[in-house]
Amino acid sequence: MTEPAARSRHIPVLGREVLTSLQPREGGTYVDATFGAGGYSRAILETPQTRVIGIDRDRTAIAGGFELVEQLAAAGKMKPAGLKEMAAAKADGRWDKAYDSPSKMTVPADFLRELTKNKKAQLFFKTLNKANKYAIAWRLQTAAKPEIRDRRMKTIIAMLAKGKAFH
Repeated sequence: MTEPAARSRHIPVLGREVLTSLQPREGGTYVDATFGAGGYSRAILETPQTRVIGIDRDRTAIAGGFELVEQLAAAGKMKPAGLKEMAAAKADGRWDKAYDSPSKMTVPADFLRELTKNKKAQLFFKTLNKANKYAIAWRLQTAAKPEIRDRRMKTIIAMLAKGKAFH
């Protein structure tokens, strides 16, 4: 393995199988829709002149992937279009916009504070399983605008006060 692959914190479980099936070709362009920590992308990029388009919505999983992109940029291995897109994503907030994975998601503190103002909702919230708490946190974290988030928070608290859950 080349130096970038050796530094990877994530070793793909099916790495050999995926690469055998994919058979990356020199000059090829590939989409890694499970970009995560960049393990598959690092392996694909060992083939000369390949391009990888990495996609993942899990902010915590892609921390290593961001590291890979930064390393590639610093090494001069990114194309101008990729560098431009990376700069634009950092400037407009897309770089940090992904939502948390279920294992890392936490219910926002401001929601919990609002919840204390409605005892019925607060009591019902305490009975919820992880899937329902994730559903709440996800809806709050993925709101595109503050007013949408506020509306969702009010709707969720009203729903909880009626003893209703998402799942």
